[in-house]
Amino acid sequence: MKKEMGSGLEYQQLASFVEVAKLLNFSKAADNLHITQSTMSARIQKLEQELGVPLFIRLGKSIRLSKYGETMLPYALQSIQAMQKGIKKIQEQKSDLSRRLTFSAANPFAAIFLPHILTALHTRVPEISIQVLRNTGYSEEMYKMVMDSQIHMAFINDSTDPMVYNEENPVTMIPLYEDDFVLVTRPDHPLTARGAVSFSELQPYQILFMGQKTSISKHMSHILENNLVKKDGMVEINSIPGIKEMLKKTDMITFFPRLVVRDDLKSQELTEVPLVQPVRSFVTYLACQHNEVEPHLLQVIKETVEATVNDLQLPCKMLFANA
Repeated sequence: MKKEMGSGLEYQQLASFVEVAKLLNFSKAADNLHITQSTMSARIQKLEQELGVPLFIRLGKSIRLSKYGETMLPYALQSIQAMQKGIKKIQEQKSDLSRRLTFSAANPFAAIFLPHILTALHTRVPEISIQVLRNTGYSEEMYKMVMDSQIHMAFINDSTDPMVYNEENPVTMIPLYEDDFVLVTRPDHPLTARGAVSFSELQPYQILFMGQKTSISKHMSHILENNLVKKDGMVEINSIPGIKEMLKKTDMITFFPRLVVRDDLKSQELTEVPLVQPVRSFVTYLACQHNEVEPHLLQVIKETVEATVNDLQLPCKMLFANA
């Protein structure tokens, strides 16, 4: 297949051509661009080879533009100017990012960690203007907002949806911590007298769950499907406090990340029922566009998450040290 003329043109070649055309002197043009004369000559030769025509006429030690060079010059100037405008715009955006940070967070991260994150950012990087968007409760929507550059980053939960968490998407997923996903009931529930239970023993009981779009419900559905538990008769309540109250008053059961029920387990208002088969942990991530968040900000966030886990003695395992 014949190569299209000009398809391999590079910014450096065009910039070199414009500088030589302006000065009509290879040595001076090379000095202005802080490169050697041999590098300048190589760039011009490569550009001429790409175009298949001479751009300069060499007359001993002097040069002048050929008719092809005269034709090329205004277009090369336009290309260079357009590229410089693009570079300037990107630099302005990067400068704006260094002063402003917009993000969102899903629960339980928002309820537990976000106050500590905001305090740390305000104390350690006071020059940053922070905007926290009201979260939708749905990690996948926040992920897409990061992917579409609507926000700089998001603290989101695990998901089993391969259409969302795709390696081809331009989003960095930094695992922060993992949390046990536990089966919980009221303390005097019939299941609590059996010791460790199998998934088949859950079948007679109605299962409480949050909205189908929530990561917690998706994670639970994935576990139930993998263990062949029928989901007939599941009861939807779009409120964590509401689900907890139903658990305390009925024989219904549910699964939650341990962080969500840590206080209820400690006060013995709810009980964890151990399972024979282990279940996949619930992971929380920091999602951000590649190179969109300054490294020192990420470091503040990571250190604050770890300090919060240690200070509050939260029942989760840190992951980012291994990321």
